[in-house]
Amino acid sequence: MESGIAGDPLSDSGEGGISYDSLSSITYTELFETHLPFFLSIGMSYEQFWDGDVQIAKYYRRAYEQKRERINEQLWLQGLYIYDALLRVAPAFRPMSKADPEKYMHEPLPITETALKQRKVKEAKAKQESIREKAEAFASNFNKILKNKKRKEENNAGADD
Repeated sequence: MESGIAGDPLSDSGEGGISYDSLSSITYTELFETHLPFFLSIGMSYEQFWDGDVQIAKYYRRAYEQKRERINEQLWLQGLYIYDALLRVAPAFRPMSKADPEKYMHEPLPITETALKQRKVKEAKAKQESIREKAEAFASNFNKILKNKKRKEENNAGADD
């Protein structure tokens, strides 16, 4: 059950853990008493630890590891937001730079599959709308050019009469 983090109470050795060398001279009661504070700290009751099913401790440990993993992911995501924000304002900290700082993101990063799909659909719709607007602008300008050309031809034909 090695976690790789110093100070983990259930690590095989190191700070707070029990080394395998000392296991031969330790009783099961002492071993359980060594681990009791850890399991109490993650929400397991005293009665569950001593009188409950052994599997409960395993599930508490898994829940603890999943919670730590979730917290680690949240902190990583927070770091990503901070990094992005620093990159966006970096031009403001360079006195000779003529670039303006970028605006902060207008919506959060998608972190679930559903959110990612929704973002892609939203971007596709925005792209289609942009293309439609450009096509309408092109058609409008083209029609104006044709009308002006037609007027000029009518004016030239009227002047020739």
